[in-house]
Amino acid sequence: MASMLEYMGLRPPKLPTSDASGVRVLFIHGVQADPQQYKAQVVAKAGFDVFAPNMGTKPLAFLSILVLVLLISLIGFMGSYVYQRVRYRPQKERAVALVLFALFALLLLLLFVSVNSAVWRWKFARCQQLIRVSIEDFQPHAIVASSFGAAVAVEMIRTGCWSGPTVLLSPAVDMVHRLTRLGRGEPPTIPPGVPVSVVHGQSDWIAPFTDAIRLFRESKGDVHFIDAESDGHFLQSWNDPLDMRHLVMETLSFHVDDDSLASSYVRTQSNASGHAGRYRFTTQIRAVRRAQKERSAAAVTIGL
Repeated sequence: MASMLEYMGLRPPKLPTSDASGVRVLFIHGVQADPQQYKAQVVAKAGFDVFAPNMGTKPLAFLSILVLVLLISLIGFMGSYVYQRVRYRPQKERAVALVLFALFALLLLLLFVSVNSAVWRWKFARCQQLIRVSIEDFQPHAIVASSFGAAVAVEMIRTGCWSGPTVLLSPAVDMVHRLTRLGRGEPPTIPPGVPVSVVHGQSDWIAPFTDAIRLFRESKGDVHFIDAESDGHFLQSWNDPLDMRHLVMETLSFHVDDDSLASSYVRTQSNASGHAGRYRFTTQIRAVRRAQKERSAAAVTIGL
């Protein structure tokens, strides 16, 4: 199947496979994913030399959800038991018993939130250590990070461990901040001098679209935003390896000066228009989305 940009005739000059294969990309997966997730495969199929360390977040995410479900079930069972015991008691006595149980249930939930936050804060720190070592060993030219992994990538940037080209897919930066810090302090931003591309869909029900807008607006770095419009958290519209290749190479073009790493496309874009190229690429994506919607609407009209 032809890729989205190629189909619309908006494909930039084609990158030789050798250029992409010479670019090392560190992929940081999401919380309920692993190095074999489909987004990592898309980046690999784009022709890059990909390394995706396993942060081991999937079992912990499953355990957190399981404990929460069991806790809610336990509270429900205990609530039913307490109600059956006091339902025929005097109204005042019944009200006191139910209020005390409600406070007890609230205390259990607060305890879970506190312990869960501490566990994830520890895990988040461990993930940062792993990615820091991966950066030192793999020496990537760019980082592509998804969801929870995007929060790890932003932390690497914020702490000065990484300052290279970075692509954030459906970043859950604010969500991870709320989870690990319980809303204390300001959510992280991207400092100046770091080229970052953010791709986020408006139908994301896991990491809110407004959080990505906040990251984009408050960051001081060279951040550009690609609105995936009606796409969700998994960014199905970005599953074409060629589109992913051009997104990464476009982000890389804002930073790479070494001719041995930059393709002719990257050098042309960078030398001709500097950082203005990012707006042209974003405009192409949006033009494709509008054209697709117009074709769909026309097809429906003809069908009627």
